[in-house]
Parts: sequence; C-alpha cells; structure tokens
Amino acid sequence: MSAFDYGSADSWDIDSESSGLLPVGSHVCTITEVDNGTSSNNHPQIELQVEDANGRQRRDWVVITPRTVGKVAMLFDSAGAERPQQGEFDPNSGALTDACVARLKGKKIGVVVRLEDSFRNPGTQEPRIAGYVEPARITDDAPADTRGMNAGASAAAAADEKVPF
Repeated sequence: MSAFDYGSADSWDIDSESSGLLPVGSHVCTITEVDNGTSSNNHPQIELQVEDANGRQRRDWVVITPRTVGKVAMLFDSAGAERPQQGEFDPNSGALTDACVARLKGKKIGVVVRLEDSFRNPGTQEPRIAGYVEPARITDDAPADTRGMNAGASAAAAADEKVPF
C-alpha cells in the first residue's frame, strides 16, 4: 500500500483563522520581528512581522522610496516610535540605519488587514496589511466590514470602516 492514497486522504481546509494568520480586519498587535532589507526592485525596505494576542501573525515589507515616506512615517507614528532623524537614513536612498529600525521591535501597533489585488494571481484578492494606526484607534479586534469591496476597488470604497484609509 502506498503512502500516497489521494482517494481517501482528508483534504486540508486552510483559512486565516486556522492558519495562524491575521484575518481581514483591524487588530492590535506587537511588532515581533523587524529588519532592514532590499526589495525586488532594489529599494531599501523595512521587513517586519506583527502578532496579535492570539498568536496570529502577518508579515509586511514597507518599501522606502520618495513616494512612500508617508507610509514609513505612519509606521513609526503608529508604533509610538521616534521618526527617523538626520543621520539615521541615507539621504539618497532613504535606507534607515539598523538602530533606527530596531526602535520598532516590541512596540504595540494597530494593524489594518484588507483584501487587495494579488500580484501573483491577477484577478484574485488576498489579505494584506494595508496600513497602521495607533493601537487606541482599534476599538475591537474584529474583522473589518469589507462588504461592497471588489477587485480594483480602493480602500476608500469601504466608507463604513473604522479606520479611514
């Protein structure tokens, strides 16, 4: 008898609740891992992992370009960490020093996970961290209302969201 009995094997059922991943919604989390990295387009990036009180996690890669300086500021502000100061970043590339990025580790942060268009599978959506807020802005750790959102819809389309971005 083969160990590969596909006919009688129990099919795995993966959802974000059982997979250990943060589901779509707004969550209070702790930044458990943070490091500098380089994106596939050779831009500096902040690589981080967040985890909620139930052990559910999600990773994010905050790419640093002149257009995303506001997102980097949002990350530091939402975590209650001092923003990058002169001497803590390369003025040409925006790359942050390791010491600057390390200020984020262990900080509490509000994490907003939304369905966004998939880069790997066009025409489908997948949960992804859309942004960060101060933890006090998360009034409950519950899924966000994503009714009415569809492929190609912007985050602003969810007018009844608790977090306005």
